Amino acid sequence: AHATEDSVLPPRPVVQADAVGMDDRSAEAYFKSDRWGAAATLAPSEAFARTQAVLDHFGVPRAPESAPFFEVMQGGQTAEGYAAVARLMDPPGFFAQFTSGTPGALRVFQDAQSRGVADYDYRFGTSGLLSASPSHGRLIQAARNNSAARPLAGLRVALDPGHMGGDDWDRHSGKFVHDHRGHKLSEGTMALQISLLLEKDLTALGAEVMITHREQGPVTDVAYAGMDLKPYALQELAETTQAPWFQRQIQAAPAGPALFAAFAANASFRALFDPGFYNHDTYFMLREDLAARSRKIEAFDADISLVIHFDTSSPPGDSQGVGAVNYDATKVYVLGSYSPVELSSREARRYFAQHALDAPSWQDSLELGRAVVGRLHRDLVLPFDRGGGGTSAQVEPGIFSRNLGVSRRVTSRALTYVECLFYNDPREFAALSNFKHTIEIGGKPTLYSDRLLQVKEALRAGILDFVQLKKSALLP
Repeated sequence: AHATEDSVLPPRPVVQADAVGMDDRSAEAYFKSDRWGAAATLAPSEAFARTQAVLDHFGVPRAPESAPFFEVMQGGQTAEGYAAVARLMDPPGFFAQFTSGTPGALRVFQDAQSRGVADYDYRFGTSGLLSASPSHGRLIQAARNNSAARPLAGLRVALDPGHMGGDDWDRHSGKFVHDHRGHKLSEGTMALQISLLLEKDLTALGAEVMITHREQGPVTDVAYAGMDLKPYALQELAETTQAPWFQRQIQAAPAGPALFAAFAANASFRALFDPGFYNHDTYFMLREDLAARSRKIEAFDADISLVIHFDTSSPPGDSQGVGAVNYDATKVYVLGSYSPVELSSREARRYFAQHALDAPSWQDSLELGRAVVGRLHRDLVLPFDRGGGGTSAQVEPGIFSRNLGVSRRVTSRALTYVECLFYNDPREFAALSNFKHTIEIGGKPTLYSDRLLQVKEALRAGILDFVQLKKSALLP
């Protein structure tokens, strides 16, 4: 979808969409297949050794040790609970290629299939829905103790307005819609307006609210101009080691000068280090800025996190134009539908496991998403969107799993990513452009519509429904 955070200029090779949900085809068979992009001529242990040699040669920093991240989580998930969540996050079982285990423990390795280089061990709990997550505990306490007037007392709510807003950043991101008369709607501006309006409501209901950015512009403190792209290119290289082009290239020669020279001459390798605007915008907006948003949410230790976006059908010929036909819908994303490429790095696999091994976090995120999309569906009379975009899978009507930038980095809390509606639908564009109100952003008034207020109200109601669900679950 045009409005999704990871959809701007994605530089990575993407696995074919039909790799997700491939029924009885095993992940191991997929790794070895010709479709994967490389004939299985190398032993997995040799492929891993060559991969690490390439990363070391080109200066990719080694990932931090994983074990400390899981120390406080030991025993917080059951083997059955892990298996259930892992099936939802990774239906084909790609992550399992890095694991072995017994009924009581899970061992995770750095190398796929050969499983010769250990990463960390996890000890399963024996019963119940366990968790070491303080955020889940605060949700239960709020549901148990709060009054009807202040149902969110003691809870921390993080709001992440998608994109940046403002003419300059809209040109970089393409996240706007315009008509032939020059009228324009900025996704980043509307998401920020909703967040500021929602903050007032949630604060009045007792919540402590953090908005990742309160002005039009990026969250990160890194300056766009003069940004050093090399560290991001190196990280991108680490994130593509399971890509077909990389897997083909490591077969060129054993670890050493010939292999390194083959990589240096490879077009896909060189593209990662291209200093042009494509990489500049991608690395700044989709890597650095999304990471900064995630760090703010993590530091805030939010109990409920809402990533707010709008969608568009991207008409052919003018991807920022108003649609020629009516199409409007709503959906939310929860974390999942990893492709093999997205499990390339040790860090990426750690994030996956942190979600899968925190017993209630994925379920809380699903329930929050269900509550939010349910309100948008009912209160705004919006159908559920039929497609999830990218590498995604439908969990249930209106809810898709997808591995998105903020979702994967923010762990151990209820987080949902919402695409409120299609703002290039002709009817929505007209309603959202019918400005009747102002709100100040960065010391300047900005205009918004009654329709935007209706979206805000639905999001507010969805958050309250989620907390009420927790309360109902505690009733005898």
